[in-house]
Amino acid sequence: MGQPMTTNAKIRTVSATDLEAVRDVLRETWHATYDGLFGPAEVDAISARWHALDVLKQQMAAPDSAFLVAEYDEVIVGTSLARQMKPGELVLDRIYVLPIAQGIGIGQALLNESLVRFPGAATVRLEVEPRNAGAIAFYEAQGFTRVGAVRQCGGDTEHAADVYELRLT
Repeated sequence: MGQPMTTNAKIRTVSATDLEAVRDVLRETWHATYDGLFGPAEVDAISARWHALDVLKQQMAAPDSAFLVAEYDEVIVGTSLARQMKPGELVLDRIYVLPIAQGIGIGQALLNESLVRFPGAATVRLEVEPRNAGAIAFYEAQGFTRVGAVRQCGGDTEHAADVYELRLT
């Protein structure tokens, strides 16, 4: 990727030609984040369901959503997905940034651009693995607070998740 990265990543809407790179970012980031918690085989299984190209294509085409990528030096280094569930309420399905690009503002830029896409949003909710200290620290630094928990992260795993919310109004 050339010189050391800065927060000057380009944030844009995903395109069909990006999907394989997005899948690769998701897989690499998931393994770096969750192998120690779930084991590589479980991470592979979840990623195969959640990050398959056909799933990403459906997410790209979904109405009332913002599926974004962060590009640095023409390389995709991060991705996010936010959806409007009902007027004023967003769900942040993901923000993932490659380990090499973490800590320099790319996640915050993805979050900010997601919020810009939904100017009437009053709240943003997300699920996070309770042992994912890095993600929790990031979300809390952005103003999210823990408001509850669910038994199945994403609705289809055996892993519980904490629910965080950010009030925008």
